[in-house]
Order: sequence, then structure tokens, then C-alpha cells
Amino acid sequence: AGQLSTEDQLVLEGLCGQIAIAIENTRLLEEASIFRQFVEFSSQGMGFIDLNARVAYTNPALLKLLGYQNPSDVFGRSFTDFYPEHLHDTLYKDIQQSVMRGNQWNGELTMRSVEGHLIPTFESFVLLYDQRGNPRYIADLVTDMTARKQADLDLQERLVELNNLQRYMSKEGWQTYHAAAGERPQGFTFDQRSVQPIANSNGTNHPDDHESTISGHTTQ
Repeated sequence: AGQLSTEDQLVLEGLCGQIAIAIENTRLLEEASIFRQFVEFSSQGMGFIDLNARVAYTNPALLKLLGYQNPSDVFGRSFTDFYPEHLHDTLYKDIQQSVMRGNQWNGELTMRSVEGHLIPTFESFVLLYDQRGNPRYIADLVTDMTARKQADLDLQERLVELNNLQRYMSKEGWQTYHAAAGERPQGFTFDQRSVQPIANSNGTNHPDDHESTISGHTTQ
């Protein structure tokens, strides 16, 4: 009395197994919910592409970057629709095929918004697997490089301006220096190439306009 029959034990084991599966599924659903919140609220653009190269998911950040309002505007479309045509071969033959072999691809690309604007991006493509280890999606993490590219261009422009200003000021200063030759004290001048006496010097041109004297040797 009080003992379970073999049949009861099998039923109980089956129930325990189902409860364990339910608990695990609940845990997985909770983790999936947490992950989804992270993706949805991330400022990083994220998208999933199915194995037929169709868009399966885009987070709000990626939709905003591309200028779309609703996920339905991009769902099911070929992911190449959001890139200039000259990149399509690269996307299919280089990136997609490489990722499908299990490689991760990282590099700079150019996306195209709904208005046709070109957006410089840095993207990472990686293959995602299901619980059985079968390929399921290609994930794409997108970083908008517009601000950085503009900052690089602005920096290059400032460097050119500074170089021109430095040369202009250097030549003007050199000419002014020689114009006051009668008022200069005796001594030597120093620059990056040579040491020269300042007395009895009547030249008024900047050294950059003529041959440079380096360590007593003339270079053309």
C-alpha cells in the first residue's frame, strides 16, 4: 500500500518531463523577452535576414536610419533593396556566401534610405542558428558613420587651411624680417634646416622659394 504502480510511475515521469519543458520554455520566453527589449530600445541598427535574403526583422533604430515608419514597409523585401545597385554583387557573392560558411563579415558599406540618400555605415554580418544547430537567420548590426565621415572631412579641411596659413605667415614674417635688416641685432637665425648669421643678409625671399640648405649641402 502507498506504493506507485509501474503505470503510475510512468505517468508521473511524463508529467514531470512536461513540467520541466514548460519551465524551460517559460525561462526561454522570459530571456527572449529581455533580449527583444534590448534590441528594440538599442540605438544600434539591427536586422535579421532569412536564408532567402529577405528581411525578417528590423529594429526601430534601423527603420529610422532608413527613413521608414513601419516594419511592414521593409518586411519580406530583399535586403539588397536598401543598398546602391553597384553593391549588390558584393552583398550576394562576398558577404552572404561568406557568412553562410560560418564566417563573420565586418566592414564599411553604403546604405540607401527611402528618400534615396546614401548613408555610410559600418556593418557586421553573422549567422544565427536554431536550437538544433541549423542556420536560421543572418543578423546585421549597423552603425551610422555619417557624423564620423563628416568630422573627418572637416578635419582635413582645417588641416589644409592651417598648412596654407602657416606657409603664408612664415613667408610674410620672413620678408618683414629682412625688410628691417638695418635694425636687426647681430647673431644667428635658427630654423629646422640650418643656422645662418643674420648680419649682412640682404635676401628677402622665403627659403621655400629657393633651394634648401641642409647641413651645408644644397638639395634640389
